[in-house]
Amino acid sequence: MDPASSADHAPKSGGVVGAPPAHQLKSWPTVAIAAAAVCLVSWLVASTLGIGLVDDSYIFLRFAENFASGNGPVFNIGERVEGYSSPLWMVLLTIVTASGVDPVAAAGTLSGILGFCLPILILISLGQKSVYHFVAALVAGTFLASHPRAAFWSWSGMDTALFASLCLLTLVLVCRPSQPDPRNAVLAGLAFAFSALARPEALAYLPAYLLYLVASDSGPARRRLQVAIGFLAPMILVGASFVVRKIYYGVWLPNTYYAKADVDRMVLVANGAEYLLSFLSANFVPIILLTALLVVALLRRETPRASWILLLALVLTAMATTVSLGGDHFPLHRFLLPALVVISYGLARGFGEVTRWFPSLSGFGGVVLAAVLILLLGVSNFRLTGQSAPDAQAQIMMAERWSEVGRWFHDYAEPHATMASLVVGAIPYYSGLDCIDLLGLTDATVAREGPVYREGAVGHQRYHTDYVLSRRPTYIVFNQSGLYDEPSSEIGLQHAYALWDILQDPRTTDSYDLRTVRMNNGKVVQFLELIDQG
Repeated sequence: MDPASSADHAPKSGGVVGAPPAHQLKSWPTVAIAAAAVCLVSWLVASTLGIGLVDDSYIFLRFAENFASGNGPVFNIGERVEGYSSPLWMVLLTIVTASGVDPVAAAGTLSGILGFCLPILILISLGQKSVYHFVAALVAGTFLASHPRAAFWSWSGMDTALFASLCLLTLVLVCRPSQPDPRNAVLAGLAFAFSALARPEALAYLPAYLLYLVASDSGPARRRLQVAIGFLAPMILVGASFVVRKIYYGVWLPNTYYAKADVDRMVLVANGAEYLLSFLSANFVPIILLTALLVVALLRRETPRASWILLLALVLTAMATTVSLGGDHFPLHRFLLPALVVISYGLARGFGEVTRWFPSLSGFGGVVLAAVLILLLGVSNFRLTGQSAPDAQAQIMMAERWSEVGRWFHDYAEPHATMASLVVGAIPYYSGLDCIDLLGLTDATVAREGPVYREGAVGHQRYHTDYVLSRRPTYIVFNQSGLYDEPSSEIGLQHAYALWDILQDPRTTDSYDLRTVRMNNGKVVQFLELIDQG
């Protein structure tokens, strides 16, 4: 939505002096075939990494299962705690669960389809102006589709692809090649509101969008106000979600926020900075290319600058927000997928304008440039895929084996038994037992009252041994359960300090017996079982 760029957006027969004809592309079948091709690329890369749910996706599924069964959006029946970070994804999975289809399979499929939307949106929004723009959108879309971060998280059953798709849709609608108008602003605002319901950190992008919408409109002040109001109007949905949260859960913010609220801010920033540096190192090729395009766009006078400044602001906001949150304990940079999506969109837009900026590249030079870009981005993703495969496969493997542990507890546990665990995805989901989250993400008391272990990984810093032992769970499950063929006494403090602290407490020795059981698949389950003192 860049009014100053009408010459840029509307193809002309003459165009810029010395530039080639626009060769406008209007073939929907061509775009459809290209979209199918990039989706196939995405699926092939995901298959190389491994397609499957990660453990945290089962947290959403447990909330959805309870909600669909009429017990409310809760983790443990009767305990109103919002232990999820994406209300929209939880609602979508609730609808899927209530429909009667297999929720586990549906979660992976739905997130995979949303992942397909990412390169398709780039192709549709930027690939139809001309043959040059189509090639540029295809190159950038294929880069995003083949990126191992995007491909893996798209099939993880998590909210990641939903959030990234809505972020990209918002960007596409805001930057539509038309004069700003309230109706288009409402559509963009609706996409933005849904992105904020998918992940609350989307709200950090609001200032950048509002400034762009107002500053890029050269019309009268009244129209600018109408555009701003139109964009903000759908935010009533976000406001309503806060009211519903307060009424149902009794607090204004998700429990996941309180789990990090008292963690030392410098510790979070240090962890987040390390997370960001890892992302920058892994993606230096596309970042350098986008930086070069950005510099050229800002230096050329005839190039509308507002939309490029918006792209820069969105990328920097995504990075800053991620740093402030401390990054993530998961590998493969899921929190920075929105930044990667904006980078890909910027590459598509910039590559498409190169022949206008430099008319000499419209012939054979353009073919050479396209080949070089494909080579650079292809080698970058190929290298990154090889590096990412072990981490991706490990996440899927752990979720599958913890699923087996959950099924084992379902058969082993007595009626009305309870458990406490660091692993609160697949094990509680398949066991069906009430579960105390030792890390507090789904437990209000641990999240709001538990001490903080400063050296712990992000999301693994809370613990509350007194509270857990006072609840007298029937089983306290070791996080290495189901992963090994033999018992393991190793407990990593960075991720399992909450369990380690329980094991050091003399009350644990007095009240619990250590159990080690081999499942039918040969893997060992390790847990503490409450001694019957009746």
